[in-house]
Amino acid sequence: MAHKTLYIRSADESLWSAAQRVADQTDLSVSQIVAEALKKQLPRVVEEIERRKQVQPVDEWADFAADVA
Repeated sequence: MAHKTLYIRSADESLWSAAQRVADQTDLSVSQIVAEALKKQLPRVVEEIERRKQVQPVDEWADFAADVA
């Protein structure tokens, strides 16, 4: 089993605590909870990143040069 370190922002500590409470009350581990969340959310996040790439110009310098010219 691979070991990974996950740093949690202070603002997200309550979310992590909630995941730990769920893990304590079930037979799941926090790792399983995080993995399930990633399986569900990662495709949506990747899709959003790809959508933003299509909206933004690929060559930002070309747009800058066109504005200056």
